[in-house]
Amino acid sequence: AALGPLTADDLEQLAPEPFAVSAELDQAVQAVARFIIGDGSVERGYVFSHPRLRELYHEQVLSERQRSELHQRFVAYGERWYERLREDPSTQPQVPAYVRQFWVLHLAEAQRWDLVERVLTEVGPVQGTFYQPWASLRLAAEGSYAGYLSDLEHLWRHGEANSNVGLILQCALFSASIRSLSGNLSPALLVGLVTVGTPNGRWSAEAALAHIAQMPRPQQQVQALQALLEHGCIPQPSMGEALNVARAIVDESSRARALAALAPRLPAELLPQALAATRAFADKRWRARALAALVPRLPESEQPAVWLEALDADHAIILKVSYDEALLVPHLVAEPAANLQHLQATLRMTAARTACAPARSEHPDALARFAGNYRAPASLRRCDP
Repeated sequence: AALGPLTADDLEQLAPEPFAVSAELDQAVQAVARFIIGDGSVERGYVFSHPRLRELYHEQVLSERQRSELHQRFVAYGERWYERLREDPSTQPQVPAYVRQFWVLHLAEAQRWDLVERVLTEVGPVQGTFYQPWASLRLAAEGSYAGYLSDLEHLWRHGEANSNVGLILQCALFSASIRSLSGNLSPALLVGLVTVGTPNGRWSAEAALAHIAQMPRPQQQVQALQALLEHGCIPQPSMGEALNVARAIVDESSRARALAALAPRLPAELLPQALAATRAFADKRWRARALAALVPRLPESEQPAVWLEALDADHAIILKVSYDEALLVPHLVAEPAANLQHLQATLRMTAARTACAPARSEHPDALARFAGNYRAPASLRRCDP
């Protein structure tokens, strides 16, 4: 069964006998209107109204022979288009979106790994340069190599499952080559591609974020993400993808910087995900940095507890945040006595922040009470009044 939306043209190619006449297709759609959504257009297609319906239909309605026949139809449909693409690269715009997005998955389901390997790894000369048809197709239609790399991942896992060292190495080389291309994009160039574009048009925010995800160096990923944010290149609907890119950065220091840059701009519905990502840091220094950047965006009722988390993680990092630590005092004194040590830490750090001037508190008794229990870091003890 289909893995995504099918257009009316797709259905006519997959089943020319019953759907040769558009009226017959319309009648068939009306008969199952309760179970599908869409209109068959390129924008919406036809798709099951619930993902479980596909599973139910595929596993319980179709026989093994019917499932095999359907797989072969999808395989043959994509193969016809692929052969045209190999022979004439100018046919790229004509390749159906369904074939581009899902054909490799159909090949994998049909265990046609020989064809998957050919599609994803064969390279031929075109106009004096080398050409990988499938990678070029996905780049031209989607603005990045993310789709091609996703297809390549299926082949890579197949190689690992079968201990095929040659195939694994081949996939690794293709992946490294693709990622190195994204690594050549400077932050300024990436911003220019989104804001100004090329003769073929401007890049979308999604395409730019996909390239950032493919960059081989975490520091470069952060710089590129910061540049897009500073120039307003990431609209609110794309912030979820930006958060996913930031969360996937391997190096924790770079990931913390990326999350801190995103924090002021994230829509409210993404804040719980961002908070979960900051709490996942193994290194307490970077956890503190990311938490401190996120706190001002949280509901006021949640802020004191998260400030305490940040203080627990690393006092020294909080020095770099802002003078607003003093605003935490009224909240902390209302907490249980165990939390009051954090009050003194905050006051001392605020004093250090203001050229070692004594911190003025509305709660001097609380500070005096716990002065003997708290030992400030060495870098702060010289600032004691």
